[in-house]
Amino acid sequence: MRIPVIRIPILWNRFRAPEDVSEERRRKRSEARKGKHHSPETRGKISDALMGRRHPGLKGKKNPFWGRHHSEETKRKISETQKGKPQPWNAGENNSSWQGGISSLPYCSKFNREFKERVRVFFGYRCVICGKTQEKNGRRLCVHHVNYKKEACCDEEIPKLFTTLCVSCHTRTGCDRDYWQKVLSRKIKKKFNGRCYLHRGEIGVSRARVK
Repeated sequence: MRIPVIRIPILWNRFRAPEDVSEERRRKRSEARKGKHHSPETRGKISDALMGRRHPGLKGKKNPFWGRHHSEETKRKISETQKGKPQPWNAGENNSSWQGGISSLPYCSKFNREFKERVRVFFGYRCVICGKTQEKNGRRLCVHHVNYKKEACCDEEIPKLFTTLCVSCHTRTGCDRDYWQKVLSRKIKKKFNGRCYLHRGEIGVSRARVK
């Protein structure tokens, strides 16, 4: 009777420390990766896989900064420390999603915390794209302007279309804006009858229903 031979692959570099890799090998790896980029779908999967991995014990409400926000003074100081530092190759006008610098424009004054909470309650604290809950998201869900107009709350001529997105899906909607605007507008119209937020008198009843 012949005994089958089981071949076990030897992972020669499994326990190899990063500092053991020669500079020449690192250079070759770098050259091989130049010009290659992950697709938005792949980036979303990587983000989902890594979310909460570094500090799983500080995720969500366990994080000491949960529910808090930087003051305007702190934001200014952070901004000052970043000035003059080299920017990524795809920053600003070099980015394919560049819209003329509209991201630096202020939001409408009516787009405040109270209004955003009414949007979250309306959608049941779930991401409209993937269905992820706010708890699994690890932070408050993002309230997304479907038509990418920051002044939508204050301008009567702009349709008031908002939706809730998790961090990963909100990043995805930064690209292919025309596509996402059509998809989300259609979903709000068909599934939610064109509504996307609660009026002030409705929020108490809906919160009790969600709980």
